[in-house]
Amino acid sequence: MDVYAAVLEDIIALARGATALPVFKGPMPADNAVAIDLSAGGSDAVMLSRATIESVDIVINGKHRDMPAIRDALGAIHRALTRASAYPNNDRYQLYAVTTARAPCYAGREPGDQWLFVSAVTVRFYDKQGG
Repeated sequence: MDVYAAVLEDIIALARGATALPVFKGPMPADNAVAIDLSAGGSDAVMLSRATIESVDIVINGKHRDMPAIRDALGAIHRALTRASAYPNNDRYQLYAVTTARAPCYAGREPGDQWLFVSAVTVRFYDKQGG
């Protein structure tokens, strides 16, 4: 698994601990659920060892029949990610910061009375595996 996919899995796991709603990988959520996926990113710095400092944007989108429920769920996920006391650290990479890139906001209302909210975080990590 590439490093971006592994980091995404860590973010999804952290998000699942912050809400009772189902959290899935992907850009568009199912009804009454949250979806999380990679958006954009890349290397910020390359060391002589070829290890890198990386930042990647991750979208966190949600749909629910109850507008306050989805807004609260996304808010709880953002709080959990940005205020975590410890981030994943293993032999391959170390997450060191998560910041809100786009606060949860209303994006529309879909068929079935599903309120759609969108948001994003920027995840910064050290990719330890050089060339």
